[in-house]
Amino acid sequence: MASAKLVAAEKLSDTLRNGVETAQGKVEWAGTLTWREYARGKDLARFLRGKEELMESLSRPPGPDRTVEDMVRDVMVQLLQRQLVIACDRKFKKPKPGRTKLVKWPRTLEAMRDREWREDAFYAWPTDRPTSAWFYVCSGLAAVAVLCITLFPLAPHWARLAVLYILTALLSALMGTLVVRWLVFGVVWIATGSSFWLLPNATSDTLPITKIFSPLISFERGEPGRPQIASRAAALLVLLGCTFVLTRTAPDAKAVRDNVRDAHDSLLEYLNLLSPKDALTGGANATAAAPNATAHASKAGEPAPKQAREEGQQQRRQEQQQPDAAAEEEDEDEEEEEEGEAAAAAGAKAGGSGSAEL
Repeated sequence: MASAKLVAAEKLSDTLRNGVETAQGKVEWAGTLTWREYARGKDLARFLRGKEELMESLSRPPGPDRTVEDMVRDVMVQLLQRQLVIACDRKFKKPKPGRTKLVKWPRTLEAMRDREWREDAFYAWPTDRPTSAWFYVCSGLAAVAVLCITLFPLAPHWARLAVLYILTALLSALMGTLVVRWLVFGVVWIATGSSFWLLPNATSDTLPITKIFSPLISFERGEPGRPQIASRAAALLVLLGCTFVLTRTAPDAKAVRDNVRDAHDSLLEYLNLLSPKDALTGGANATAAAPNATAHASKAGEPAPKQAREEGQQQRRQEQQQPDAAAEEEDEDEEEEEEGEAAAAAGAKAGGSGSAEL
C-alpha cells in the first residue's frame, strides 16, 4: 500500500512539473547552492483544483466536511514529506532599487525548514527531469547536422545558396526583433516612464527555448520623480541628436542599393558561390575568381565586385603594355643591326686604304 502511494505521489509530482509554468533558480538546500526547477504555489493549487481525479489516490474526496482546498493541502503535504518537492521562499524579501514590486520569478531561493503547505511560497523539485525520448532524437539530429556541415563544401551550388539565404533571413529576423524590442521600450519609457517589453524572456539564459515566447508582453508602471524625468529628458535629447546626425549623413537610396549589391557580391565571392563551376571544383584561386565574378555580374546586368574590377583593369593595362614592350624590342634590334652594318662598312674601308698604301 505504501509503495503504491509512493508511485502515485511520484507520478503526480511529474504531472505537476509538466502541467504548470516553471522557472530555473538557485536554491540553497542542504548546505549547497544548486540550480533547480521550481514553480509558484498558486500555480500548483490552480492546477490541482481543476484536476481532482489526480488527487483521489492520495487524499479522500471532498464531502460535507471536506473541500477541494483540503485535498490540495493533503496532497502537497504528502509530496513535501516524501521530499518530492521542496518548499522555498525568496532570499531577498525587498524589491530591487527603483522597483515597487517583487519580481515574479526570483533568481535565488532558500529552502524552508517546515514542511507545511503555503500557497504564497515556491516549490522546487530536488531532482532533474527524467530523460525523454526527444533527448535521443535531438542527439541523433545533432550528429546528422555535424555530418552535413562537414560535407557542406561538396553540396550542390543551389543547396549552398539556399542555406546561405535561409541563415541570413533567420539572423536578420533575430536582429530585427531585438531592435524593435529596444525601440518600443525606449519610446514607451521616454513618453510615460513605464517599462514595456515585447517578448520579455527573449534574452533570458535560464529559460528553455520553448518558454522564451511566453508571455508576449510585459508592462511595469514606473514611479514619477525628478530623477526619472531628468533621465528621460536626457535620453530624448540623445535620441533626437542621433536622429538628426543620421538624417544629415545618411547616403541616398541609390548609394545604399549599390553598397548592398557590392556586399552581396563580395559575400558570394568570399564563399565561392559566384558560379556553379566554382561550386563543383570546390573553390578557385583569386586570379580565376576575378574573371568569373566579372562575367557573372555582367550576365546578371549588375556591376562586378570591386576587387574583380580592379584586377580586370590591371590585366587590361598589362595587355596594353605588352605591344609597347614588343615595339621597343624591335627598335633595339634594328639599332643593333644598323650599328653592326656601320662597323662592317668601317672595317671594309679601313682594309681598302691599307691595301692601297702597300
